Amino acid sequence: MSGLVFEVFFQDRLVIAALPGHPLTLKNNIELEDLVDVPWIVPLPKTAVRDCLNRILLKHKVAFPRNCFETTFGSSTWSYMKEAGAIAALPSNTIYDEIESGDVTILKTE
Repeated sequence: MSGLVFEVFFQDRLVIAALPGHPLTLKNNIELEDLVDVPWIVPLPKTAVRDCLNRILLKHKVAFPRNCFETTFGSSTWSYMKEAGAIAALPSNTIYDEIESGDVTILKTE
């Protein structure tokens, strides 16, 4: 890969989101290990976002969520969040409008 130049176009952060009214939205600081048994929506395997989630969990020595739905971000994400009371690990840029409008809440984790 010599001779190639890599340039960062933008940086994003992975957030854990819940719908307003979810019991976890009432907590000020949530430990990642407290979320293992909650239904999750997680990125598909072998994607950059999933790798990021894996690194964060590994760094904090937290097991991968036991009850998860693997999908790309889309309408199925919102449906599953409503039906199952799930939380979702998503890049913040994919839900910027929903964050701004208050349609989704970012959980306060380290």
